Amino acid sequence: MRMRMMMKTKMMRKKEKRRKRKRRTEIFLSHQPRKGNEAEFSSFSYFLFFFSLGRGFGAGWGA
Repeated sequence: MRMRMMMKTKMMRKKEKRRKRKRRTEIFLSHQPRKGNEAEFSSFSYFLFFFSLGRGFGAGWGA
């Protein structure tokens, strides 16, 4: 399970690098759950939170 997740995030990381900076603020904003649709949004934002945390070290810190 974990290995599969790692592969997925690696693939996504490659895709993200192409799009780069524009989306960073969007991703950051999407951690905060919207007040209306919290329930459906929470799992998605949870994933994005960890994904962007991982990216934060690589992309944010000059790698």
